[in-house]
Amino acid sequence: MPAYGAFSPRTKIANRWSFLIDKEGIVRFTQHTGLNEPRDVEAMMEEVDKLYQEQQ
Repeated sequence: MPAYGAFSPRTKIANRWSFLIDKEGIVRFTQHTGLNEPRDVEAMMEEVDKLYQEQQ
């Protein structure tokens, strides 16, 4: 996704990124992992919980 810098024009492939974007379109959390690395789902869920608590 070029808008978030995930696409590498040099290699012509998308890098492996995860984004947490709120209702207003603000990026609240990003995570970059290598192709053979697992994503940190726990870290993402912690950020989702924080965002949910902020909106209550």
